[in-house]
Parts: sequence; C-alpha cells; structure tokens
Amino acid sequence: MRIQLIGTGLPTPDPRRFGPASLLEIGGRRLLIDCGEGVARRLVEAGVLANTVDGVLITHLHADHTLGLPAIFTAGWVMGRPEQLELYGPSGSEAMAKGMLEFLAEDIGIRSRLEFAGNSKGAELAVTEIRDGVVLAGDDWSIEAFSVEHPPVEPAFGFRVSEAGRVAVFSGDTRPCDAVVEAAAGAEVLIHECMPTIAMEMARKVGLRQGDAGSGIAAYHTSEEDVGKIAARAGVKRLVLNHLPPIGDPEAIKARIAEDFDGAIHVGSDLDIVLS
Repeated sequence: MRIQLIGTGLPTPDPRRFGPASLLEIGGRRLLIDCGEGVARRLVEAGVLANTVDGVLITHLHADHTLGLPAIFTAGWVMGRPEQLELYGPSGSEAMAKGMLEFLAEDIGIRSRLEFAGNSKGAELAVTEIRDGVVLAGDDWSIEAFSVEHPPVEPAFGFRVSEAGRVAVFSGDTRPCDAVVEAAAGAEVLIHECMPTIAMEMARKVGLRQGDAGSGIAAYHTSEEDVGKIAARAGVKRLVLNHLPPIGDPEAIKARIAEDFDGAIHVGSDLDIVLS
C-alpha cells in the first residue's frame, strides 16, 4: 500500500494547495480518494499519468472534492486509457456523472470522430453508488466506506483501507465523530481533515458563517483542538492533517494537537508521500 497526498486544500484557490485528492496504490491498482481542482496537473508532478488511474472514490459531493473529475476523465481518455474510468461515490454520483458527460458531450463527440474512434470505452464512466461497507477488495486488501458527520451533507463517507495487516484511514470531511475513532482503531495512519480555529475566526471576520456547535463551518469540520483527541482515542501511530486553509502556523497547530496526541503528527502538503 502506498499513499501520496495530491491536493490538500479547500474550495478557496491556493497556489500551494490544490483541491482535495489522495493517490492510493493498492493491489496493483491506482485509485484517487476524492478529485479536487488541479489534481490532473499535480499527478503529473507526482510522475503519474492520468491514463494509469483506474478509479476515483468520492467521499461526498461538495464541489471541491469533485471539480477535478472532468480533467482526470478527459486527460486519461486522450492519453489512451483503454477502459471505463471507475467512479465510486455516495448517492447522487450517477446524476453528477451524467451531468459531467453532458457537459463534455461536444468534446467527446468531436474527438471520437477525429482522434479516438477506436477507443470509445475510454470515454465512458462506470458509476457505483456506495453505502457503508466494502467498496473494493482483492485477495489481501479491502477498501471499506463508513458514514461520517458532515451536516447537512448526507451521505458523507470516510474510507478504511486494509492490506496484509496494515490499515490507513481517510476521514473525509467531518466534524468530530465516533465513526472515525472506531474505523481508525489501531491504524498505522489516520489522514484527517483539519480546519484550524484561526481559519474559522477569519471566516467569521469576512462574513462567512463561522458558527458554533450547531451552525456554520464549526458544525461540520474538525479543529486542531479536536483532531488530536480523535487520534488519541483511536490509538493511531501517525496523524496526517489534510484539507487545510492557506492560513495557520503548522508548528502551532502541531503543538496544540500534541497536547492530546503523543504519536507522530504531519501537516500535509501537496505531493507528500505519507505511506509507502
């Protein structure tokens, strides 16, 4: 199992952090966990061609987790992907995929006539709408979806990835919830979203709904004050922070988390390899 962060950012454009996406290599397959804006370009920087990506697993249908899908789909096809791109996501994914193909219909039609007449399969999507439970599996590996709390987004999933006794967990976007603790119990690495308190305060100052426990950003994301407690309760060996804003001091964030969690802490950046 190998995991590389491809994009670690938010909907807010940030040249240092592209949209959320992680590359998971397992069982001879290359899969993306989420597919945010700019991911196709970041993959090139990682030395990975889009036509070698077998599938995309979407945690939830917020746009910052899906905006890169048209680029991955199109780039993979024009670079020679011979088969359908597999897409696994929550209910609503089929409608999203249909809309994307309608958006690309003119381009697909022209290229199919002029350039890629012999590769019609590469311009198709195989969509599976998922529920809690095993999404994909091989002889000694599996990817299991579990529901997290990202209200009002429902369903929203995290993923537990297992291979030959090794476990890695992706939280997806979520407020603190027991489901992540249970899924990550004893995991080698927990890749968890983090919305630092300073970012929530900044959101309030510019007029966004920073909120409290019942509303706004604080209602459906996890602060640095909580993520360390989650990692400690789960007993993970390593905590990797993901889905980060362009503000916040990484060392201060790590110091706050270390008050509750005594394992390794890594503030993720685009292209970081976090498991190999």
